[in-house]
Amino acid sequence: MSTLVATSAPEARSSQGFRVAMLLPGALVTLLLILFALGLVLFLAFRGNDGSLLGAGFTVANFVTVVSDPLYWTVTLRSLIIAALVTLATVVTAYP
Repeated sequence: MSTLVATSAPEARSSQGFRVAMLLPGALVTLLLILFALGLVLFLAFRGNDGSLLGAGFTVANFVTVVSDPLYWTVTLRSLIIAALVTLATVVTAYP
């Protein structure tokens, strides 16, 4: 009859460097996708709105419109109030 001898786990796969190396590709892809989305939003925010696909230049007129038009302030304030109410309802509902 044979006896079992307890051995420890291999150190190569349980090291901190191996864990970081396994997480690195996913983290890099996630970071690149977030940066791409942020760049696209910034590109569209500064792009002119003349109806053409590629011919519009860059301008800050979109930001001037957002700051100066009262409709945008009303919509933003209403959105913040709704977000606060939903957050409060979630906290009250989830509190044990």
